[in-house]
Amino acid sequence: MAQDVGKRDLVVVIHGMGGTPQKMQHVVDVVRETWKKHEKPEPIVYCPAMGYSMTSFDEPCEIVLRLLRQIDTVYGQCHDIDKIILVGYSFGSLIARKAYVYACGECADTEFEPQGRNLQPREWAKKVERIVLLAGMNRGWHISAHVSILKIVQWGIGIMLGNAVMAVTLGRKTPLIFRVHRGAPFLTLLRLQWMAMRRRAGARAAGSAIVIQLLGTIDDIVSPEDNIDLVAGHDFYYIDVPKSGHENVIQADRSPAGSRRRRILARALIATPRQLERISILPSDHELHVIDETVTDVIFVIHGIRDEGYWTQKIARRVVALARERNRTLDKRTAARPPGDAAQVRARRFVKTETSSYGYFAMLPFLLPNVRRKRVEWLMDRYVENRAMYPNADFSYVGHSHGTYMLARALECYPCIRFKHVAFAGSVVRTSFDWSALVRAGRVQRVLNFVASADWVVAIFPRTFQMLKWQDLGSAGHDGFLQAQDDAKLTQAYFVKGGHGAALREEYWRVIARFTLDGEAPAPRNLAKWQSSLVVGLGKAAPVIAFALLCVVVGFGLSLLMPVTQTWSESQQALYFALYVAVIWKVLTWF
Repeated sequence: MAQDVGKRDLVVVIHGMGGTPQKMQHVVDVVRETWKKHEKPEPIVYCPAMGYSMTSFDEPCEIVLRLLRQIDTVYGQCHDIDKIILVGYSFGSLIARKAYVYACGECADTEFEPQGRNLQPREWAKKVERIVLLAGMNRGWHISAHVSILKIVQWGIGIMLGNAVMAVTLGRKTPLIFRVHRGAPFLTLLRLQWMAMRRRAGARAAGSAIVIQLLGTIDDIVSPEDNIDLVAGHDFYYIDVPKSGHENVIQADRSPAGSRRRRILARALIATPRQLERISILPSDHELHVIDETVTDVIFVIHGIRDEGYWTQKIARRVVALARERNRTLDKRTAARPPGDAAQVRARRFVKTETSSYGYFAMLPFLLPNVRRKRVEWLMDRYVENRAMYPNADFSYVGHSHGTYMLARALECYPCIRFKHVAFAGSVVRTSFDWSALVRAGRVQRVLNFVASADWVVAIFPRTFQMLKWQDLGSAGHDGFLQAQDDAKLTQAYFVKGGHGAALREEYWRVIARFTLDGEAPAPRNLAKWQSSLVVGLGKAAPVIAFALLCVVVGFGLSLLMPVTQTWSESQQALYFALYVAVIWKVLTWF
């Protein structure tokens, strides 16, 4: 569409983490040159100082709100704006996308974070024509083999320091860089909000800006998987920038490599969607998601610690088999109806399952909050991927042990996620977990919690943390949830005979399948009337037992360093102690 005479374009350029407006000068120059070359009125280029760095503890949503207010001011001062283009580099690419989502307004099914609640849509959002991202962390960063060894060491040290700060401050301070790790709440909510914004773009006349991602071919900080957000769909265009890394992708100087970057950036700023489509290409091992709107149910089945999760596929198959069995019955009944019979019939169910594994998870990493957080982020990354592929489906969840913690933590930290039916076995969630609030908010409909008769694992270890009010673990798999007494939506199966994995036996698979599909909790067979008195006693004395075990382990180790017998030399004592430490380490990282 031809530009109106006298109107000018506004180009907002957002620098990366630790950057400054001066570092984006080459990008600003390319913008001005491109507009001049195409004989367009000189653009208004706004490149604010954002003030964030690698050591910042800023809340990213607050950064976005500051940027919105700044754009509001510039837009209010210029009454001749034709089109708006947002350009973001690295972390700034996420800020650009989030600012656009906030500017378009909240969607009913995908709420904004508390900072963005009741945020009014911006008039200028309708004028955003495109968003250009330079080495954007669209999916969030993570350490991978793609990253150079030097960067792995640097980032590893930074991660340890960040985790130390979070531990000392009890999680009240989170490094800004941690908030854009793959699967982190800010990233996950942005991706969900982006999808919701796109679905409603036509009705709102805002939210349909095209997005061009420029990918450095030798980026040694952000991997190709981190750059590419496949859930964003077909309105993202991906263009390679040859001989460019994460830091120099914005160095569009007059050198041969810089000149090539200038040409590619200019094309991203001005090319039509048809032209962009001809040059856009994904890496060969990536494909855009194929959206299936016919799927009615997505069932997550997630394993716990000390488990590779092979059983998850067995339960998933039972759910799929039950849905197919019901569909066949429905087909027969429908075929038997006389022509013109308008009686209501149950709709067919088409089920997909998510049984991915986050890998073997031993006892020691399970006790570390930062490691548990990464598994929650992994789960949320899978949630977003499935939400993109199956936009019309209801999501349900079956979790065991740490798999129960992952969902409970996600429901607390990610206000956009919803699971219709939730089944827990061997739960390590706090007994006081507030399911009623989630039910009232429409984020969960029904919960089924299996309580085992002799789950000594939950009775001792998670219960110790719950009794001492350390961390956020609990003994719901042994004691049950407190709200079950007053909330009809929360059903508990007392008492499944056996230990930590009792509810995963085949005799309960159909019960779980029926619950995930219907929300009905048929009474399981072969239940025990009472819990094991021994396990109950162990649970009551859990902190004492845990402390005694710790004393035994430490005491025996110290005894190896003492001259117990004259036949041991110092070298032998050192060897035995080292072997003992190795055994303890193996137990903690394997058991």
